[in-house]
Amino acid sequence: MMTIIFYVILLFVVIVLFLFNRRPCKQLVVVKGRTLDDPRIWDTVSKLDGNIPYVILVDGIGEDTETVTYRTNEDCKRINPLHESVSYSLESDLYILYEKFRDEEYDYVWLVEDDVYCDGRLDKCIEFNSHRKEDFLASFVEDYGETEAELNWFWWNHLKNWSPPIEQRVKSFFPVTRYSRRFLECVHDNVGKSTGYCEVYIPTLAKTNGYTYGNIENRSIGALTLGTIDTKSLQNNDNRLYHKWVL
Repeated sequence: MMTIIFYVILLFVVIVLFLFNRRPCKQLVVVKGRTLDDPRIWDTVSKLDGNIPYVILVDGIGEDTETVTYRTNEDCKRINPLHESVSYSLESDLYILYEKFRDEEYDYVWLVEDDVYCDGRLDKCIEFNSHRKEDFLASFVEDYGETEAELNWFWWNHLKNWSPPIEQRVKSFFPVTRYSRRFLECVHDNVGKSTGYCEVYIPTLAKTNGYTYGNIENRSIGALTLGTIDTKSLQNNDNRLYHKWVL
């Protein structure tokens, strides 16, 4: 009887120690923009509380600070010889972020485009996904063949120096994406070896290397919005993300 009590107490102690020593999930939000004068960038970062740090990744030449990182198209080409433009090759940006924050031990990095609008709190949107453990999250993530309507998606074959079987390819939509630390390292290590249009290249890289992937939580996603977003009509504070097409 005493032996059973001993092991019950020991198990209780182990559980308590585990709970008290468990490190909280560390996340970083990166907002991409062309210029620091863009009010959309500052609107986005203003919707974060002080518990989630942010960095603005901006085009141009300047002195990096704790919250601003500069890069040019020439920087990206030096990092990745396969890079073609800032708009269509994302690996260089992810490489820069991994190098800058490799010692910070962030569990996840969120990348938010400048044309995304958050109605409410961005930190709440992130919290809605806090239980998700996938290495890569985006919206409209689908394996090839998952739905017949997407078999003719334009970007399926937009890969360079790499041709995985079509059945191994994955599509996605990129206004807002999330990367685990270990998957960022994978992207970093593949820079210069292969490339492609980001919405097919990145999720396919995840799948073919054994990383997990999925969709951002539906409750974080706003309704279909065509054309320019009318932010004045989006005042519900529903903590959802909107894009000029759809997120």
